[in-house]
Amino acid sequence: MQQQAVNAEKALRSVKLQLTSRTREKRLIELTRAELQTVPDDGRGGLYNGVGKMFMAVERPTLMDDLSKQERSISEDIVALEKKGKYMQKELESATANLKDVFQSRS
Repeated sequence: MQQQAVNAEKALRSVKLQLTSRTREKRLIELTRAELQTVPDDGRGGLYNGVGKMFMAVERPTLMDDLSKQERSISEDIVALEKKGKYMQKELESATANLKDVFQSRS
């Protein structure tokens, strides 16, 4: 039972870290999109997308579509991680309650 509580706590911590990371990524995409809205569209392109260790010139609509797709994907991940976090929290509470019951029954 103690191992179950430890495993649940580790899993919950991992989910929280992933959730923080994905939230940060989503915020970065939102800021990037907002910043791109302020850049004038002069028709010459001038926008670049990072690909590995280089940058490739891309059209504004293509870049905005890619950012939208990434944002949707991250939003879905965040929802899934929140559900997983709630489940792990319940698992941890259950394991902790079981441990308390065992110790109280021995007293």
